[in-house]
Amino acid sequence: MGLFTGFLPTLLEDVPDMAVKFAAYETMRLTHSSVTNGRQPSTLEDLVMGGAAGAAAAAATTPLDVVKTRMMCSASSRPTLTGAAKGVLAEGGGFQAFFRGVGPRALSNGINSAVFFCFFEAIRRVLISNQQQKKAQLQITEFELQQESPAHPQSSHISSTQQNQRQGAQQQQAVLTLSSTQDASGVHVGRSRPVRGHATGSGKLACLSLALPVNHTLQLPGRWW
Repeated sequence: MGLFTGFLPTLLEDVPDMAVKFAAYETMRLTHSSVTNGRQPSTLEDLVMGGAAGAAAAAATTPLDVVKTRMMCSASSRPTLTGAAKGVLAEGGGFQAFFRGVGPRALSNGINSAVFFCFFEAIRRVLISNQQQKKAQLQITEFELQQESPAHPQSSHISSTQQNQRQGAQQQQAVLTLSSTQDASGVHVGRSRPVRGHATGSGKLACLSLALPVNHTLQLPGRWW
């Protein structure tokens, strides 16, 4: 268990350290964007903002680092978290004792964070640029496929509908022409016409639809039914 001495203060230190570091860095980037009207930070500006964020995170978590260091230095006695904190207070200085070494630690962590965020932004810019290039290439490919593909289905549907309408109009015109021609020749469409014979007696003959021209000189027998 001696190898894991100081695990709890290390865990309690690293989580707030990363939270404070990224929060401070993103806040400075937003402030920079609002001041410069959206201009992207340069590499030097990324170094400065990353270093400042790392130094702020190191200063905020220095008390936990002091307790962790005390526990690791006396690992053979297996100290507890509260015991190590009481030992720091017993050395005098009050709560200021928990900030011993804050300057060197902030400087070290600031340099580390400056390099980290500089590479972080460089990699992020490359990834964003590649993503934009892929998106632009995909749009170009889709445009070329649309140019090479046949007409849109909706357009073909509209053309088919117009063609059907023209065919229907032509059929109606043909029916009207046929009806006028049949009326002129004595053919009766869709109605019946009685035929009276000139012989003795009278009879009625119903003409069917689309019947032949009626011959008025047709001689019918007197009682054909």
